[in-house]
Amino acid sequence: MNKQLKINHTSKNIALISCSKIKQTDENEAQDMYLGDLFKLSLALAQKMKLDKIYILSSEYGILNPDELIEPDSVCLMKFNKQEKVAWSEKVINQLAKYTDLSKDHFYIFAGINYREHLLNSLTHVHIPMEGLKVGQQLKFLKEQIKLYEIDDKSDQLHKLFNQATRYNHSFNPDELINNGIYILFEKGEKYGDIDRVVRVGTHTGENKLPARMVQHYQIETKDRSIFRKNIGRIYLNQTNDSYIDIWNVSNTERKNRLRNLPYRDLEKEAALEERITKEINDNFTFCLIEVNDKIYRLYLEMAIIATIAQGSSSPSSTWLGNDSPVEKIRNFGLWQVQGLKREPITDADLEYIKKHVVID
Repeated sequence: MNKQLKINHTSKNIALISCSKIKQTDENEAQDMYLGDLFKLSLALAQKMKLDKIYILSSEYGILNPDELIEPDSVCLMKFNKQEKVAWSEKVINQLAKYTDLSKDHFYIFAGINYREHLLNSLTHVHIPMEGLKVGQQLKFLKEQIKLYEIDDKSDQLHKLFNQATRYNHSFNPDELINNGIYILFEKGEKYGDIDRVVRVGTHTGENKLPARMVQHYQIETKDRSIFRKNIGRIYLNQTNDSYIDIWNVSNTERKNRLRNLPYRDLEKEAALEERITKEINDNFTFCLIEVNDKIYRLYLEMAIIATIAQGSSSPSSTWLGNDSPVEKIRNFGLWQVQGLKREPITDADLEYIKKHVVID
């Protein structure tokens, strides 16, 4: 999948979208007049990008506001000779000059070479996202970009919801937590805009085991009950190139592993490391909760939330502890997990469920 098309936030951003040959036969708003797939998808993406202004390039009218009522075009730019194309481009530039700053604004052009070739010299900041792509590639690009913006919008809504929820820290009382659900972790210093960034999403499999799961993360000093703790320990060892990381990586939950690993373990070293991990978590991590009693939906929703956050535009700070992780996925996605990162994100129905069930006292 393509990376999300970014906009410039220091200036106004303007979309220029070419009309299409396929159109309505009677009066309509410009945004409804043109029926071509490239036009409709380009318009949809420009709207998702929340650009400052969108103009439609018309062979007959020059530039059009999307909600402008027009009759169907009676001419076709593709049939213009060079002189006519130059005259049309001058008309468009003159129209744009009335409403935009040609030298300062950023123009995102979703139009073929026939529409844009004589406009470019008059615009200082030009972005042509689909330059060099064939029609089929353009359609694919637009669909992927629209999906990325939809994911980012849901990630944004999730972050805002979770930041409004009841927040717990290391001093939580397990008896006061809900029994079944999903936990959302935040980490001191990690920001999503001006609010806290989600750094981990997790749940439990056993019935009524959410409180116990949080105790395993915060209070029980063993990395074999918490992959989250294990990953923090990996970082401490990785930061000093400590070869003990190979021993630390082995799970001791199974008896055969415990017996095989025992001669190589330094229990005193592990105890000191676990104590350090506990301090790290207690000092820097807080969480909120979503109540989900149905196990199947709970496990699905956990993965969908992870995918939404992972594929959204949130990113870690330069000082994030996870940047030193030996686990590539943790570094690349900025989350304390490796599962579910590329799965399907939440649906609109999921988002509505979360709004109703995020815990707010």
